[in-house]
Amino acid sequence: MDGDDGQTSRRSRGDLSSLTDSSTSHCSYSYYERAVGEVSDGQPTSLRLLESSQLPGGQTGIHRYDNAQIASTDTPESMNTEAVLPVPSGYWSVLAVLEGRNGHSTSAWLRDNIVIAVSGALADLYSRLYEASASRDRPPTPSPGDIDQTLKDTFKCLDRDIVYGSVDRALFDPAPSAGVDMLAPAHSGSSALLSFYDSYSRNLHIALTGDSRAVLGRRTRNKDGEVVYQVRVLSVEQDSSNLAEEYRLNARHPGEAVVYNGRVLSGGPTRSFGDAMYKWDGDTRRRMQEASIGGPTPPDVKTPPYLTAEPEVTSTTVQPGDFLIMGTRGMWDRLTSEEAVGLVGMWLDEQWRQRGGSGRKHVASPNDFLVAPLVDGARSYRSEDRNVATHLLRNALNRGTGSEAIAGQGPSMTKCVHLRMLTTCPDAVHRSSVTATVVFFAEDQSP
Repeated sequence: MDGDDGQTSRRSRGDLSSLTDSSTSHCSYSYYERAVGEVSDGQPTSLRLLESSQLPGGQTGIHRYDNAQIASTDTPESMNTEAVLPVPSGYWSVLAVLEGRNGHSTSAWLRDNIVIAVSGALADLYSRLYEASASRDRPPTPSPGDIDQTLKDTFKCLDRDIVYGSVDRALFDPAPSAGVDMLAPAHSGSSALLSFYDSYSRNLHIALTGDSRAVLGRRTRNKDGEVVYQVRVLSVEQDSSNLAEEYRLNARHPGEAVVYNGRVLSGGPTRSFGDAMYKWDGDTRRRMQEASIGGPTPPDVKTPPYLTAEPEVTSTTVQPGDFLIMGTRGMWDRLTSEEAVGLVGMWLDEQWRQRGGSGRKHVASPNDFLVAPLVDGARSYRSEDRNVATHLLRNALNRGTGSEAIAGQGPSMTKCVHLRMLTTCPDAVHRSSVTATVVFFAEDQSP
């Protein structure tokens, strides 16, 4: 062990609260940055970095959460939204990352509605349990199944409003141009990854519709007493590589190749919000065509709906030292779950070192912070950001870019080099943005 007090040093390296003055527990900071570079065809392209850090206070059960988005357009398709809400039993934290396709209309609609809808549905659930409870001296404790079903019902209700509510509104609007705008969230699509954390129960619920991912890092110690992290994947992408999803779709549509040649009929994930072209029933299509607001039905659409917005939900109990990583598909195309958890460990160690602590010596790989070192040791990693979500995105987009390609060019030029990676991600239809959120749970998890 390095450091004067081995026990204190080991504890502090994995304890984010020891890196922050408690007097700033309700502060936040954010900044906006733009850089201009050249892509291969010689046309100038801008790369935008948006990042923010929020310190809601230890009483919320969350010490800090960081958001970051790297985008190549002014209307990015991926985005985040969140709320930390006081409730009688403590605090609820609802955070979501969203990734649109074929435009940003669906993800933007969800950004404005999903947290409000989920919070309201959960409040209704807790209120019903409270009214039915024989004891009013303690907060209600819904079962994980009750919360899971509430999240599923809310996601499906939101999607019905996107897919069918937009049609009703467009049909009753006398202005044709307004009808087109109303249908925009239905025509495009979006994935949604949402986390709900209750500070009283310390239960974390993850709901996924689409191909984003949530991963938990759990603090423990190796045989030398140093802080390392277990990797717990909390969601599984619903895409063409998910055999369970392929079987589910093909069983519901016998005789049709809903998933074939590694692609889903819709060209996106197997579950999504919007993408109404693969959901509208025959009667809805007829009404739209009679009103001249609907295009022709694709020839491969025979027995809709093919897609659903019903999420897969998982639950876990948070422990001191846990952190949560949420990212859109563009990040996970270039980082494994193990890399992401190890990179957060690297970032924590670097923050401790910068504040005068005795960080690890010769840290060169996320493997140094993993219980099971599975990361490719030949790859180089960078640690230079105040925001841990930006730290993840920088290292994700740096994959495949040798260090000599960006040496000496400075942060702005580095971001421009990364833009070329952003627009050529594997299995991407030119992803215009990538979004990540990292949540550090409070050390004191007592209600």
